Amino acid sequence: MSNINILKETIDETYKVFSVYEKPKKMVGCPCCISESELEELLSYSLKEIPPKSFISFCFSILLTWGSEDEFKYFLPRLLEIAVFNSLDLSVDLAFVFDKLHHANWLKWDCNEIDIIKKYFNELWKFKLNNYIDYDENLLSIHELLTALATTDVDLDPFLEYWKNLKCNDSYLNMVDFIYDNINYLFQVDCEYNFYNEKQKKLIISWIKENDICNLALKAIPFLDEKHNWRVEEYKKFLKKFTKNPFPFF
Repeated sequence: MSNINILKETIDETYKVFSVYEKPKKMVGCPCCISESELEELLSYSLKEIPPKSFISFCFSILLTWGSEDEFKYFLPRLLEIAVFNSLDLSVDLAFVFDKLHHANWLKWDCNEIDIIKKYFNELWKFKLNNYIDYDENLLSIHELLTALATTDVDLDPFLEYWKNLKCNDSYLNMVDFIYDNINYLFQVDCEYNFYNEKQKKLIISWIKENDICNLALKAIPFLDEKHNWRVEEYKKFLKKFTKNPFPFF
C-alpha cells in the first residue's frame, strides 16, 4: 500500500475516533477574533465539507479567545485532512494548526485519541519524506512540517531516526532543503526565529553531526530537477563547504 493510501486511511480513522464529539449548535467567544458571520459559515457545512478558507480565523483563535476543547476536537479531523491535501488554501502556517494541540494538552487526552494523532503524525512524516516536492514557497516543506511537529510537544527523536535510516533519493533531497533552509538558524546563538526550543535544537544539531547528514544530502545533487540548475551549483558549494567545516559556531 502506498504512503498516500495509508495516510488517507489514517485520516479516516481520525474522523471515526473523534466522531463522539457533536457539532456545536453555537460557539461563543471574542467577537474581535472571529465574527458572527464567520462562525455561522463554519457551522453551516457538514464536517468533511468545510472549505479551508472557513478555518482561517479558527486556526488563529480557537482555544485562545473562543471555543472549547470538545469543539476543537469536533473540527480536528477536518483540520488534519486539510493540512495534508489543502494546506495552501488554508493560508495559515501548519505550526498554527498543530500548536493548538499543545494548548489543548492533547498528550493527556484519552488513549485512543492520543494514539490516532501520533499515527497521523508518523504517516504524514513518512509521506513527506518519501515524496519530495522541489522547492516551492507555496508548498509545505519538510522544514515546515518538522517545526509544526515541534509545537505539539511530541518527541522529535523518532522522526529524525526514521529519516536517518530512510535510504532513498526523496529522503536525500529533503535533507538538502532542510539543511540549506535551517543551518544559519540552528547554529546562530541569538536568532530571532524560535522555530525550536533549545532541547529540540540540540537534538537536531546532534542528529546532523552524528549521522553525517550533509554527506548523505550530497547524494541528492544528481537528482535535482534540471529546471533548477542554479540550485545544483549553489547546493554543491554549500554542502561541500559545510562537510569540511560543519560547526563553525562550536
